Formats: sequence, structure tokens, C-alpha cells
Amino acid sequence: MMFTLVDRYLFWWPCSADVPDEARPGKFNKQSFKLRFEALPRSEAQGLAAELAALDPDEREKREHELLYRVVHDWSEVVDAQKEPVPFERDTFARALEWSWFRTAAYRGLTEALEGGPRGN
Repeated sequence: MMFTLVDRYLFWWPCSADVPDEARPGKFNKQSFKLRFEALPRSEAQGLAAELAALDPDEREKREHELLYRVVHDWSEVVDAQKEPVPFERDTFARALEWSWFRTAAYRGLTEALEGGPRGN
């Protein structure tokens, strides 16, 4: 397949979160979902990094997930306690980011996508 140069790269990427298992102390359940990422051009990514680095520490902490808010456009396979699909909205995404296992999975997915896949491949 030939390389296709486009103005905007949007793509789905599988993510996997290790969530503590309530029924098995010390064990985890692997919960999978997909995120639709946008790859940022190098200049925009560097500009965002510089902007965040220039902030005072308190403001930087408030905006610590600015990159994810910028590059995640949708999700699939995210459900509520009744197993109903949860629509992607900035507020629900922010709620999900409050959980370390979701946040870790999202950053891991983005890193894997931009670096060419999971480690060990």
C-alpha cells in the first residue's frame, strides 16, 4: 500500500485498561475500548508542549491532560454499569480520565499508535 499524505490523520486504536477486580482481591480485569485519535503535525505538538511548559505549575496541573483533549475525538466500546453505550462528550471523557486505569490505557494507546504498536512487536 502506498503512503497517503492527507491534511488530517484520524484513526481508531484499541486500548486496554487493567481494572481492579472487586471479586478477586489483588487481581485485575482487562477492559478494552477504542479511541479515535488525531495525529498532530510535529509543529502543533511542539507548540502545545511549549505552551504547557511556559505555564506556572498550578495552571499546568489544571491542564495536564490537554494533549488527550486535543487528540481524542471519539470512543467505542465504552459502556455504563447497565452495559449501555456511553456517548463520547468532553465531560464524560473528563470523568473517565479521573480513573487512573482509563487514563493509563489512553496514554498507552496514543503512545503505541505514534510509535508503531505495542512493545514486543
